[in-house]
Amino acid sequence: MAYRLNIDIGTRFTSASYVSAEESGVLTLSPSARRLSSAQFLADGRVRVDSLAWMLRGIVATASQQLQEVPVSVGVRYPVSWDSHQLLLLWEALVLAGIPDADTEAGADPAATVLAPRSPFDHEQPPVEIAPARASKEGAGWRKRGWLVATAMVTVVAGVTAGVIVTGLPRVSQFPAGRQTSSTSVGSQPTLATTPTAAERPTSGSGVDLPTSDPLPAQQFVVPRGKDADTELNLANVAGVVGPRTLSAADGRNSWPMLSGDRRTIMYINYAAGTVRAMGADGSGDRALITSQPRGCGEITRASWSPADESIMVVECRAERRPDRLLVIKLDGTVVRELKAGAPRVEDPTISPDGQTVAYWAANTRGGPNGGSIYTLAMDGSSAPVQLTNREAGSDADPAWSPDGSMIAFRRRGPDNNFDVYVMRADGSDVRPVATGPATEEKPAWSPDGSQLMIISNRDASGEPSRAYDVYVLNVDGGAPRPLGLSANVVLTPVWSYR
Repeated sequence: MAYRLNIDIGTRFTSASYVSAEESGVLTLSPSARRLSSAQFLADGRVRVDSLAWMLRGIVATASQQLQEVPVSVGVRYPVSWDSHQLLLLWEALVLAGIPDADTEAGADPAATVLAPRSPFDHEQPPVEIAPARASKEGAGWRKRGWLVATAMVTVVAGVTAGVIVTGLPRVSQFPAGRQTSSTSVGSQPTLATTPTAAERPTSGSGVDLPTSDPLPAQQFVVPRGKDADTELNLANVAGVVGPRTLSAADGRNSWPMLSGDRRTIMYINYAAGTVRAMGADGSGDRALITSQPRGCGEITRASWSPADESIMVVECRAERRPDRLLVIKLDGTVVRELKAGAPRVEDPTISPDGQTVAYWAANTRGGPNGGSIYTLAMDGSSAPVQLTNREAGSDADPAWSPDGSMIAFRRRGPDNNFDVYVMRADGSDVRPVATGPATEEKPAWSPDGSQLMIISNRDASGEPSRAYDVYVLNVDGGAPRPLGLSANVVLTPVWSYR
């Protein structure tokens, strides 16, 4: 029975239920109650991460045993009163519990007029497993199973300490066919490779074999960080509980990461050598992909890898005293066609999820400001550019398609000369701000499920400009951006879903 596990965390009690195509029900979490006391991990509003992680892990184990299989997805509702700090601790607990891909949302507190009877979870060290349906089993058997789950938990914690995020559950895919997250079973023990190696997979029609690795979980992303002349690609997690891990091996400035649709391969631009490089999503197999510029290109400054046809990409070419160009090329550098962008200054190409359209910004002044109007153009070159925004002052940039292709996020220069992040429909209608203020907000990237945006900002805790930049996450529907603790002198365009 494929089912979704829903965990409701309240300020007084925590409960759980399941939903499948055939049935739904409430789980029994202790021998005599369907709810657990939240006091074991919540005291005076403070979240005890370790205790919460143990409880979450125990609920998953209970559901798996009562329903005879692990859930295909997990949803967690938390008290609507929780602030950003408490949410950060919740996400940390989810990682430690082995379910970093759990969906989270605010909800009303589960209320009760009678306190739940004392359960095994009420001890200072909560147990790792509850199975009330089999409470009469021999104690020795229970101790053995508890030891096995405890061992798995130690492995998860060790993985977090080593900078490795382990997804503890399979998750119902929210992506098109071929885009998966993880399929590790609850309680499984991951193998931590000390010297990662990448397999090679052919890309149809490109004549190029790409390095590949296990796919990145949905909560992991890649972001360039460091100093202006020496930025490295870092692998990080939106939970913000594991320090970033350097992926790129090339010297000099590494930037503009692109992620394959199956999240197994990363391409990026090494500006020091002027090359496009490729590696597995874990950083293995890093090597030059395009070692010489396509004919007539000049310098590749931006690129977008087609999610629908991974044998091609669009590159922005720049050369002195010549207009910028957009070229469709194969992965070996062979030019397929030139796209007529209709302006001398062009930047930030990004291909739509269906592979039919490229969005970019363009300006009529070759040496103009860093921005213009947002345009779209058919990938086959069959139509003229379509102007989505009208910013003659040169203030729109950083377009990014939503995973379903219905929306475009972008950066806009405001009247006070600072940058803000907006979203609009793919046809240019319904433009609205999502991250504004006196600080800089720019370089949006979408979450794999399209519900959140990742941005770069130099805001401080009060929203005012500061000297350092950080990565922030916020809901597309609004809300305060949440910092991920990746502050650096330079933080460049991240990739969370494809680019």
